[in-house]
Amino acid sequence: MQNEGAYAVVFDGVVSQRLIDIAKDKGIKQIVAVRMSEVVKKPSPLKIITGR
Repeated sequence: MQNEGAYAVVFDGVVSQRLIDIAKDKGIKQIVAVRMSEVVKKPSPLKIITGR
């Protein structure tokens, strides 16, 4: 499965480092989620929006 043209991921949960790394590899630009766990590295082109 390919995500051609996918720009963002809307996620009803907690953003983890693993999700961030996969999103970066797939070329995702934004992640919208409820909250974020302890994240060590955030790639600069990736914008993370949380409710908390």
